[in-house]
Amino acid sequence: MAEPIDRRTFLAAAGSVPFVLPVLPPWLRRMGQKDGGRLDDREIPADKGLDPKWVRSLFERGEPTVYRGASLAKVAMPIGGIGSGQVYLTGDGTLTHWAVFGGPRSPGDLLCEFSVTAKVGDREETRRLDATGFDAIEFRGEWPFGFVRFASRTRRAFPLEVDLEAWNPKVPLDAGASILPGVLLRYRLRNPGKDAATATLRGTLLNAAGWMGGLEGFRGNGFGGNLNLPFSEETLVGVHMGTAARLGEARPPARDPELFAGFDGEDYGEWTAEGEAMGKAPARGTLPRQNPVRGFDGEGLVNTYLGGDDTTGRLLSPEFTIRRPYVNFRIGGGAGAGTRMDLLVDGRAVRTARGTNDERLEPRSWLVSDLAGKKARIAIVDEAKGGWGHVNVDRIEFADEPARSRAAEATFCLAALGEGGRAIPALDATGTPREGPSPPGETYAGAVECEVALPPGSEEVVTFVVAWHSRSRVTAGLEVGNLYAIGSLPAHYGAPHVIGYPDARSVARALAEGDPGSTDAFRRTFFDSTLPRWLLERLWMPVSILATETCQVWADERFWAWEGVGCCAGTCTHVWNYEHALARLWPSLDRSIREKQDYGEAFDEATGLVGFRGDRQYAADGQAGTVLKAYRAHLMYGADWFLRGLWPRIKKSLEVLIAREGGEEGLLRDRQPNTYDIDFESANSFVGSLYLAALRAGEEMAKRMGEEETAARWRSIFERGSKATMERLFDGEYFVQEGNGPWQYGPGCLSDQVFGQGWAHQLGLGYLYPVEAVRSALRAVWKYNWAPAVGPYNRAHPPERWFLGQDDAGLFVCTWPKGGRDGEPVRYRDEVWTGIEYQVAGHMIWEGMVEEALVMIRAVHDRYDGVRRNPWNEVECGDHYARAMASYGCYLALCGFGYDGPAGRLSFAPAIGAEDFRAFFTGAQGWGSIWQRKEGSRFTHGVEVVGGFLRLADLGLSWPEGSKPRLLGARVGGKEVRAVLVGGGIRFYPGLWLGDPGRTELKVEIGLA
Repeated sequence: MAEPIDRRTFLAAAGSVPFVLPVLPPWLRRMGQKDGGRLDDREIPADKGLDPKWVRSLFERGEPTVYRGASLAKVAMPIGGIGSGQVYLTGDGTLTHWAVFGGPRSPGDLLCEFSVTAKVGDREETRRLDATGFDAIEFRGEWPFGFVRFASRTRRAFPLEVDLEAWNPKVPLDAGASILPGVLLRYRLRNPGKDAATATLRGTLLNAAGWMGGLEGFRGNGFGGNLNLPFSEETLVGVHMGTAARLGEARPPARDPELFAGFDGEDYGEWTAEGEAMGKAPARGTLPRQNPVRGFDGEGLVNTYLGGDDTTGRLLSPEFTIRRPYVNFRIGGGAGAGTRMDLLVDGRAVRTARGTNDERLEPRSWLVSDLAGKKARIAIVDEAKGGWGHVNVDRIEFADEPARSRAAEATFCLAALGEGGRAIPALDATGTPREGPSPPGETYAGAVECEVALPPGSEEVVTFVVAWHSRSRVTAGLEVGNLYAIGSLPAHYGAPHVIGYPDARSVARALAEGDPGSTDAFRRTFFDSTLPRWLLERLWMPVSILATETCQVWADERFWAWEGVGCCAGTCTHVWNYEHALARLWPSLDRSIREKQDYGEAFDEATGLVGFRGDRQYAADGQAGTVLKAYRAHLMYGADWFLRGLWPRIKKSLEVLIAREGGEEGLLRDRQPNTYDIDFESANSFVGSLYLAALRAGEEMAKRMGEEETAARWRSIFERGSKATMERLFDGEYFVQEGNGPWQYGPGCLSDQVFGQGWAHQLGLGYLYPVEAVRSALRAVWKYNWAPAVGPYNRAHPPERWFLGQDDAGLFVCTWPKGGRDGEPVRYRDEVWTGIEYQVAGHMIWEGMVEEALVMIRAVHDRYDGVRRNPWNEVECGDHYARAMASYGCYLALCGFGYDGPAGRLSFAPAIGAEDFRAFFTGAQGWGSIWQRKEGSRFTHGVEVVGGFLRLADLGLSWPEGSKPRLLGARVGGKEVRAVLVGGGIRFYPGLWLGDPGRTELKVEIGLA
């Protein structure tokens, strides 16, 4: 798990990743072979040498992917609620990687295991339900569901057949149902034998409340006073776990802590300071050029950032005798071994603590009862240089109880659904039942058992629920609450209301009483598609990023996110420019970003600047993207209230860009900070296409607000900009940057060069440049930037970071096919990012380059195959990197999906299999399937609402080129509705509401001549 780091710091670690040399996929073995099978020696061959048979196979429907054997090795699917912490369901059915304490730090393999005991006659056998108990497990993932089949190959066959369905509720458009922090596990037991059997399923979960690091079995920093309480209610039998204080258990009062060092004086007193990093006195908070330091107590602290990260030093305490069971303190700063605080006994470090690459100081504790009576010293050490090469320490105390961090507020719950369960509230490390709170440094586990009878040939189901709850979390130094539950949007678009859950037991109850059918209907609707199965899986997998520590939902109902887990804070506007899933699937959460961040705290009322990390920093691509995202949010709303509320600020944010380019010529030429962590210094079509798309989106919004003059002015700027771009930046094949120099790409072929055009297609804004120029640019990106094996090019041009192996295929950020590469050109140019690959592939689909797009997406799918990499974790400067959610843009392009909620317009134009097509869709208030089928000269088109409601005034359709459509009829629930053929679609008089019983499906029949 990545600790919180910024993108530049990541380079040092990532640069050491070795090449991976996998077995070549079949299509690559045949590609470009000559002279006895040697690969072509060109760095990026124009002829990709793809096997035509393999390419054709990409379009076949195919079967669901089943991971087994070696491909299970890296499978780990995020299984929790949106923004509710991160827990993995691994390939063998284990729940692990418990980052649920309000930050990305995780105890990893927290004890959470399930077992089954089968008794048939005199034979009784118990096996754990994971790879230690079964050695031929199969896994299939259809997020938010994971399906596990437990089987044995080398071991004696188990008398029962056992399958697992694990899931967390996810319902499109319903944020409240989709952010609950927990997992449901449905075990299905079958008796295939001729004799009756009895099965006992047992779940065990460690009480991890208070965890502060150093987990070893049932011992860890912060443990002590952990309490497990059994409960039984109508729908659940289980164990509720937390600290005694959190669960309201009365305890004898403890002695007040003894302050050893507060670092509030004018100097270090009896402490001995060495080196430059310590200075001569404690720091008074944040030092020059340092990110804000929070979480220290009083006026001062030890802060070794003095002089920057390259200074070093050591601070040694006077000797003391250990008399209390805990040493409590606050620590922040670097997570590396060179920045730490040590407890020294006889000159040897017996306890060590480090920061988490965060300036905030967090409460921590050492349990030292085993060292009672010994002489000791404390050493604060900074012997590291470079990023996060400093440590922050404050308020060292000796105490009878551990320090309480936000982890002490966490509660956990393990329960079985129904009435047949039996709770075993507290077990120690030896399995011995215990009562009352745990002793210092230790915790207990809770267990639940369910017994079922299985006559020959019968089947039974036992369902467990595992839930967690944290009252707060700290994000980028800011203390925020955790909401964990937002109400569904009412039918008439009212604001979400807070339901709220006070603890894990209440969450478990909500999960148990929820409707699993809605989540299953969602899953079935999405995967019941005629699109190739592998393609559906790959484009859907990155959506699970929403259920990782990349994303959060705060107590003020705001969605907030890192770029990747713990990496680069602030729902960064330019990285989140690529993401297309949240606004389409859970638009209320997307609107919270627009309302509470972009046009909320990040908005400068005086200038119109949108701070790209929720601050006051300018990013040119993020500023333009914010306008586009606002228009998208409007289109995914059922009325114009959202747009009317934000319109003055949206308008002002677009004027910022117009003012910066000067002259209203539609071409940005000033300093343009952007997603490559550099500034472009001259005209370019990467930021430029986003700017032109923003002008077009602004024009459309202005028209809807009745501001025709503003719309006409922005349209005029757009047209001048489009023309100027063609004249100054199009080299006849692709778009270049004006000028050249350090950190610029000049005459290079940038993969993102027409990024804004892909956005324009999604929002129905038309072409920004002449269509042939756009398509020529994409053909150039394919020709010059996509390599069937990246090794030859990367050997000549090593990347800053490695995200794939030499023999993997991938799309480079930028190449220079015609020369002119500067000595230090655009940053990250030699890397491969899946987010850019999806962005380009999605745009290619809109332009008819479907084959190239599928090849590019398939290369990503093959890289994340379960053998070498986790299929549900596409990495770029951090795990579960948000840019990868550009994959949903590819899905929308494959559907040719268009939607305008306020206008009641839905359209689709399949890019694959138009004669027999079905796919999932979402609108502002409803979701379901869109489909069409051709039989002879007749096309039947359909819209089926599975959840919610859909207001439909117009249905946009597509037919074979050159055909003449004739409306044969339109029916809802078998009853004729009034409709007319208008241009490329159908208009209904009056508009339709789909979703009521008997009115869930619309069918339109078209005759073609």
